[in-house]
Amino acid sequence: MDPTLVNQKQIHDQPNSTLDAICKFLDQQKYKQYILLPYKFNYHWILLIIMIDQSNIIVFDSLRKPKDEYQDIQDMFNFAWKRFHKYHRGDFKEKLTFSTTFPFPRQEQGNNLCGYYVCEHIHHFVRDKVLSDAITWIRKEFLEKERLLAIQEALIGFLVDEVINPKG
Repeated sequence: MDPTLVNQKQIHDQPNSTLDAICKFLDQQKYKQYILLPYKFNYHWILLIIMIDQSNIIVFDSLRKPKDEYQDIQDMFNFAWKRFHKYHRGDFKEKLTFSTTFPFPRQEQGNNLCGYYVCEHIHHFVRDKVLSDAITWIRKEFLEKERLLAIQEALIGFLVDEVINPKG
């Protein structure tokens, strides 16, 4: 989702076009597991992770500001969700929920590094998701116990021959 189309200024200046942009995006991306939206309000950046299939939005806010400070985006998503829910079948809940209780690095008061923290949240979220999916796939589809032992043996042989051996 494009933060130049969905931000506090757009919500206040052009609420209808912002709502349309959110609705269009939800419609186009309804099969995605996660949608990431960096959102700027009052000179502060947060990260919203939208999970359509769970009818949930995770909010990563490095300053842990009160929810009412970004109520405008919550209201906008609630309006968009009503429209989305009306026109799409699925196991979607009627109401969208916002979750804010997740452990993540906290920004010190008095600095302006919120954009950095949003990037860190994106990096960790994507990395952890990719690693988790890869490990699951490897365990499930690729590595049988005997194959894993053969890979370990080949790796140890390489280390002994090429790394530990002074002539290697």
